[in-house]
Amino acid sequence: MHQGFMAITDLIVLGKDDVKGIFKIICTDPNPVPIPFMQQQMFEAMCNWVKTHWYLGLSTAVVHFTMAIAQEYAIKMTVDTEEMVTTDCEASKLPDKFKQQAKWLVFTEAIAMCLSQQKGGGWIMMLITRS
Repeated sequence: MHQGFMAITDLIVLGKDDVKGIFKIICTDPNPVPIPFMQQQMFEAMCNWVKTHWYLGLSTAVVHFTMAIAQEYAIKMTVDTEEMVTTDCEASKLPDKFKQQAKWLVFTEAIAMCLSQQKGGGWIMMLITRS
């Protein structure tokens, strides 16, 4: 049952499929350990919390990972997944106006519209309106 994890920072290398794989290994062991679905979700939330804190250079001490933080990260994972599913791929295709770079005003308006529809792209409107 020991999977080789020595510290919480070992979770950084796990992807979503890896987390599912770990639980599959544990549940198909000759002496399986039943792990409720919500505990699996909280473990995945902890993996995301560790990755986020590690990338930002923040503390990844286990004592800082509370149930409230686990729920916050689990909700964030759900929202991010739902946003990815509901994103319309057709809306994100670049318009034909991008081929006419000589018409700068039309180009900037078209790119601002396109990028403002992307997740995290709202800041582009601020940049373009300043120039």
